[in-house]
Amino acid sequence: MLRLPVAALVLLLSWRAARGEEETRWCYECGTGVVGEPDCVEFMAAGTWTAFWRQCAGDALCVKTVPGWNTTDESRAVRGCTPQRSLRGSRHQDGCWTHPISSFLTCYCSTDLCNAAHAPTPTLALVGLCLVGVYAVVVGG
Repeated sequence: MLRLPVAALVLLLSWRAARGEEETRWCYECGTGVVGEPDCVEFMAAGTWTAFWRQCAGDALCVKTVPGWNTTDESRAVRGCTPQRSLRGSRHQDGCWTHPISSFLTCYCSTDLCNAAHAPTPTLALVGLCLVGVYAVVVGG
């Protein structure tokens, strides 16, 4: 897995602090369908992800959408910025949700450059839940 170089992250955060940009968010952007913009296959294959950084407006969140929770098809993924409130006015929360009709998985996150990872699979989530349960039994019992 490609990691953001620590020096680049420190530079980004220092630059933001110097400019007083506490209200902006930086997200990865790909797969938007805009002519000339990279798709997410290029994002996953890139040696560095700095070319995919986008500064979002105001109180935006980072988002990643994939066509189903069990896919690794990055060619249909979309990463970018989204307003904190939906068109209906409800506030998006950090985490991932599957749309009941389309089965698209959408993940929202509220820290800089947080939308890089592949979406978690139910198998991994189940293992994590089991580990928490075992820990609770051992510590509590």
